[in-house]
Amino acid sequence: MGNVFPISLRLSLKLKILIPLISISFLVFGFVFWIFHGYLVATYENEIKKRAETIALTIIYTSDASQDPNQIQRLVTTLNLDPDVKLIVTVAGNPPIVFASSRVQWVDKNISFLPDLPERPFLRASATSTKGYHFEERTNNSFIYITSLKMTRPLGNIGVIGNGALLLELDVSSIIQELSQAIFVMAVGLALSTILIAVFIYLIIRRFVLIPAKAMKNVMVNRTKGVMKERVPVYFNDEIGSIALSLNEMLDQLEDESNKRSLVEARLRESESRLRELNSQK
Repeated sequence: MGNVFPISLRLSLKLKILIPLISISFLVFGFVFWIFHGYLVATYENEIKKRAETIALTIIYTSDASQDPNQIQRLVTTLNLDPDVKLIVTVAGNPPIVFASSRVQWVDKNISFLPDLPERPFLRASATSTKGYHFEERTNNSFIYITSLKMTRPLGNIGVIGNGALLLELDVSSIIQELSQAIFVMAVGLALSTILIAVFIYLIIRRFVLIPAKAMKNVMVNRTKGVMKERVPVYFNDEIGSIALSLNEMLDQLEDESNKRSLVEARLRESESRLRELNSQK
């Protein structure tokens, strides 16, 4: 009878089930976290692009190219830009003008990425569509949105007529910080949810697998001691349930045979006692 159940049922079933269950749960957690992380990053990227495009198009289609810096400054102020927004308008071969939300500043030297602008293909064509030609570039802390700008009149006191470009640089460090916080909160929430789900599944397995297995073990131990009154509880008609039913049927048969044997032994003892009485009377 000691070989009826596999060895695994006599080992530590808690560790054999709980450890793989937690491992699988965290694999699922990693996959879900990867999906939500990509979704959040894409959402923030799209929000940044929309914001940059809105500001750039507002500058292009509401400003008059003949306005002086003071008028442009008032226009930029009406946009209610954040302090971390920097607008750069440049014409090929001329120093750029840097617009911030609170100031308009003339720059005497080119910014590092400006000399390469004339070589970009979109600068060699006019902005014929509504959005024009645009270029997007991400750095660690900034998002640069560049769109072509057809210059039909001089800009400020720069006497150049031709194709230029509007560069919008957004400092996204605060947005990245918000994104990091959102990802951290999401990771903590998913981790806690994963642990709770793993514990819940373990409790279910313990209720319907581990406890019946332990009951089977106790029944077998009691069988070796001659106690056969205990039965294994059956919860579902599954593999564990079928094993429990088979064991209970076997125990019923053994109990019946034991009762019959006890009855035969009792009758045999009674017959022996009567035989001894008869022999003593002779």
